[in-house]
Amino acid sequence: MLRRNYNEFQELLPGDLNIRHKIAMSTEKTTFHLHSHLEIIYTISDNLVYFTESAAQRLPAGTLLLLDSMSLHYIDCLHDDRACDRYVLYFNPAMVHSLNTPEINLLDCFLRHRGDGYVLLPEADLGARIHSILEQMVNCFPNSDMNGDASLLSPEDQLFLKLQLGQLLLLIHRRMKTEQSNESQAYQAHSHSVSEICQYINEHYPEELSVNRIAREFLISRTQLYNLFKEVLHMSITDYLQQVRLTQAKSLLLNTTYSVEIVSQMVGYGNISSFSRVFKAKTGEAPLQYRKKKGGAPFPLRSEF
Repeated sequence: MLRRNYNEFQELLPGDLNIRHKIAMSTEKTTFHLHSHLEIIYTISDNLVYFTESAAQRLPAGTLLLLDSMSLHYIDCLHDDRACDRYVLYFNPAMVHSLNTPEINLLDCFLRHRGDGYVLLPEADLGARIHSILEQMVNCFPNSDMNGDASLLSPEDQLFLKLQLGQLLLLIHRRMKTEQSNESQAYQAHSHSVSEICQYINEHYPEELSVNRIAREFLISRTQLYNLFKEVLHMSITDYLQQVRLTQAKSLLLNTTYSVEIVSQMVGYGNISSFSRVFKAKTGEAPLQYRKKKGGAPFPLRSEF
């Protein structure tokens, strides 16, 4: 029952890929929230502001914003009588795995800034290429009633979108590689593994998910799991699982009227005492204090699309 209710709250985006070119006087959500898919935003106008729990950042025109499923955020516009113009792309990370190679993990850009989001201002020529790819993807949809849902397209158009997404992620990968030191092929292989394990955790954290279960699922030892996460994410797998659960709990506290007990069960905690203790230890506030301080919304989230 709780799992069904959770899915209703989460309102998973239709299909594996969704893309829209949005031009509007306001954004749809102005409370902190999460998405089940990975998200890429590319700004055309310069009047958008990116909010995290700890900071607000104005996004210049031509900014690329990468958000994973742990990025608690919202986007708002400056009230200057201008429309907010941006491309918004959501995709299921599973659809990218087949495009990866042993040397290149196209999702690595999301791993490096897990939970914080990553703001990138590409050079003019790279920005133009990114803009062109996104516009080609949007143009796959013959009418606005399709709401950018790739599952409504023909298999040929779906394949085209997947390849364009791969090209977009490769451009981002190359751009970010200039900011990073040279990494071994072993690191890239480990990055692949961590991406897949993170996806598994993101899909199963409401369940009785343990390190032993994850190790069995991926046929590796507990020690290997801990070493992989320390190398790639600089945290233990236990800390990562806890972070996923607490981030999801924050979103539920802010966007629904569920009790703390229900929230604790929905994010995988066996009892409210354990959940409340961990929540306060990590945030400095009890769950109800956090909800009150952040101005939790009185109604569940609606889908952005």
